[in-house]
Order: sequence, then structure tokens, then C-alpha cells
Amino acid sequence: MTTYVYGADGARLKKVEVDPITLAQDVTFYMGPVEIRHWGTG
Repeated sequence: MTTYVYGADGARLKKVEVDPITLAQDVTFYMGPVEIRHWGTG
């Protein structure tokens, strides 16, 4: 399952992907043109 979070201006802020079997989350964080994958895992 994939969930997106958008800001008040309509820009995408975050994408959360959840593995349906293990329930592990993979988060991608967006700041303008910058995309940070695997946010919070390092």
C-alpha cells in the first residue's frame, strides 16, 4: 500500500510504502527538487 502526503500548496511532501506481508515501511521525503529515499532508516 502506498500513501502520499501533500502540503497546502499541493506539492508532494512524503510517500509511505508499506509491505503488506511484513508491514515494513519505506518513507520517501520530498523538499522541492530534492528527494530523500529511505527517510529515517540511517
